[in-house]
Amino acid sequence: MRQLITLNETETLSAGVELAGLLQGGDVLAMNGPLGAGKTCLVRGIAQGLGIASRDVSSPTFSILHEHAVGDQGRELKRMYHIDAYRLSGLEDLESVGWDECLGDVNGVLLIEWASKIEAALPVHSVHIDMSYMPEAGRCLQMHVEDVAGGRFAELWGTVAP
Repeated sequence: MRQLITLNETETLSAGVELAGLLQGGDVLAMNGPLGAGKTCLVRGIAQGLGIASRDVSSPTFSILHEHAVGDQGRELKRMYHIDAYRLSGLEDLESVGWDECLGDVNGVLLIEWASKIEAALPVHSVHIDMSYMPEAGRCLQMHVEDVAGGRFAELWGTVAP
């Protein structure tokens, strides 16, 4: 498990920028945490790292899905899909938001807030990020990555015992 403590919004944005540099087409980031834990802030940092203006990124709470064109980063990534699963009532709602198209886009990355709401639909290669807010110390980001990621995230953040 990888872990990072961020003390403010700027550090959370920077963590997202750093994470963006490791993403490849087809990656799925499944984020969980309470309101205020920094999920959307981390997504804005990832967007910034992918050449998307962070001011253009907001939580898609009511629209469920936002699609963003990735800036020219000299990579094969073309799109970032941002889903907020908070208002989904179950897996059956995924079809109406274009779930299969998002998952099938080999040139896109899929970022999901409140991913626990659709846990059963997440692919095995999903990168899980659990976030929490600690009033005295900022935010704690814990990343759980299966070996299928090929070690790309091995140097990201710090290591803690599982």
